[in-house]
Amino acid sequence: MNRTLEKVQSTIETYAMLRGNDDALVGVSGGADSVCLLLMLTKLTGRVHAVHVNHGLRESAGKDEAYVRNLCARLHVPLKVRHIQAGTYAREHGLGVEEAGHILRRRIFEEEADAISDSCRIALAHHSEDQAETVLFHLCRGSGIRGLAGIRPVDGRLIRPLLYLTRDEIEEYLRLEGISWCTDETNLDPSCARNRLRLSVLPELAETINAGTTRHLCEIAEDTAEVEDYLEEETGKALASCRQKNTLLVGKLLSLPSLLEKRVLQEMLGECAGHRKDLTRAHVEALLRLAAKPGNGQLDLPYGVTCRKSYDVLIFEKDGEKSREEKLPFLPTCKADYHPEIFPFSGCMADVPRGTCTKWFDYDRISAFLEYRTRREKDAMTVYADGRRKKLSRILIDRKIPADLRDRLVLPAVRDEILWVPGGPVSLKYPITETTRRVLSLSVSGN
Repeated sequence: MNRTLEKVQSTIETYAMLRGNDDALVGVSGGADSVCLLLMLTKLTGRVHAVHVNHGLRESAGKDEAYVRNLCARLHVPLKVRHIQAGTYAREHGLGVEEAGHILRRRIFEEEADAISDSCRIALAHHSEDQAETVLFHLCRGSGIRGLAGIRPVDGRLIRPLLYLTRDEIEEYLRLEGISWCTDETNLDPSCARNRLRLSVLPELAETINAGTTRHLCEIAEDTAEVEDYLEEETGKALASCRQKNTLLVGKLLSLPSLLEKRVLQEMLGECAGHRKDLTRAHVEALLRLAAKPGNGQLDLPYGVTCRKSYDVLIFEKDGEKSREEKLPFLPTCKADYHPEIFPFSGCMADVPRGTCTKWFDYDRISAFLEYRTRREKDAMTVYADGRRKKLSRILIDRKIPADLRDRLVLPAVRDEILWVPGGPVSLKYPITETTRRVLSLSVSGN
């Protein structure tokens, strides 16, 4: 096997990116990176699909689309092509075109992956120069530890098998395989900050400071990611120790180490706001001053968030919180909201439902009692292909379920494994496979 291909295979195995029966959806632009990823995954796994997004921005976009169609036909890879108007979306939502394109692409990738299977992974073609560029970009703009962790090899269902390859390794692999690629001329536009970093700053640093600059930035990202994972767990414990629904106990907050004080406030603010973007160090420091000052007070914060200090508590509130609750698509609050059914499996994977209101599980692998209950402290879900779990509290935060609603949710559980958060993720612990004999079907009729 080619050395570069072996390197990618090792990355996939190290991070358990793909199991034997997982599908992989590759976002293919036609550029060298995504073409290399598609080619490699067709050699390493037989369950590859592709999606190409035509942004409607460049005259050459049609040629790129035709190239991708031809390539996927030659490789016998199923392809979906989606057309968007990133410029129009950007104007309508007050965004930059690049950010608008990113949002729409991610939405399309999720939709197409959902249509393939619940366990379908989305493979993206980021490589080591992308990692170095991201770390440097975050550092220059002002970043905390989370930003310096850069791009993760695995982020939920997103996987990045090429993250430890260089651009030179990618292009050399394609030349050895006799495969051409497209060039996006917008990547050469120096008016884009990221392009300047990639085209000018990083080469200058490598030439005049240290030839290993890119490698060292990638190593910093890897080390910082481990630190961030540890701190995230400690932050969760600290937050639980001083929180009561949408309120923080000031005495307990101020007894925490300084780093955890700031992270707890950042977490509480981000959760209440529903966004992390544009929430800065200045907002966290203002909250700290409010907590430490004698008497009462109030802060008006981004996204309609207000923080009031009343005696020894900080109260976080958001405008329109009731309307947010009404917009939640599913909120099961009793066992009767669920409709379970057990029946033999036909063996046809195409029968497995793709909708949001019904999920199937391998009933024979559920060895303990299934119950419907509100959350408990140790509840978690198996959400990674390698069997790693994610705390239910973190999942509910990520789904932007308001704090005062989380204790009312009734969820299906086997011991401390939550099977499903309706409208959200499904446990990967009991997946339907071709060897499944009996299916547990859970449907929900939300309130």
